Amino acid sequence: MAKTIDELSEELYNAVKCCEQKETIYSNLLHLHQPEVVATAAVLIVLDYRDNDWHVLLNVRSLNLRRHPGEVCFPGGMREIADTICIDTALREAYEEIGLPSSSIRIITALRPFLGRHLIMLYPVLAIQTAPFIPFTGDEVDKVFYSPLKVFLESEKHSSFFYLENFQLHSFEVCLLFFKNLNRKSQKSHVSNWQSLI
Repeated sequence: MAKTIDELSEELYNAVKCCEQKETIYSNLLHLHQPEVVATAAVLIVLDYRDNDWHVLLNVRSLNLRRHPGEVCFPGGMREIADTICIDTALREAYEEIGLPSSSIRIITALRPFLGRHLIMLYPVLAIQTAPFIPFTGDEVDKVFYSPLKVFLESEKHSSFFYLENFQLHSFEVCLLFFKNLNRKSQKSHVSNWQSLI
């Protein structure tokens, strides 16, 4: 029998609760950041359970961007003044970048932040997809795809290296399922190979 969204949500939460960031209000967090932090951002980690396996939603950033062109990433971006909590940032950015409506997901929890290689404090927000949606691409995103989560847990598809001594970057070889036609009218796909920094 298929698991319900409630059962899947509980399963996800139990798997990550040791890494939960209980405080999510920016006004209670920003003064705790290290002095070298130059900005704050949040990403949305969307997991979709289908075919008895977890899949993660990812973007390929536009080659025209000044920062991280062509990299594979989660939907997300920089905090804006109107964002009260990190979840606000993650949801807003996901909608702006790929048209992911908050009605298609359920937030599980925010995870502990980490300092990125460009001295940006990054807050990951974990969500489960509850309804299908058709993503779009624009100025910031070239492609949207799902990848089996297990790919990121298999050591033979993973390599890493250090950047500026303090930051470890990870690379994964992934077989991608792209949304080929992103005009909101149809959803076709093809399979390709991609290796990039996550």
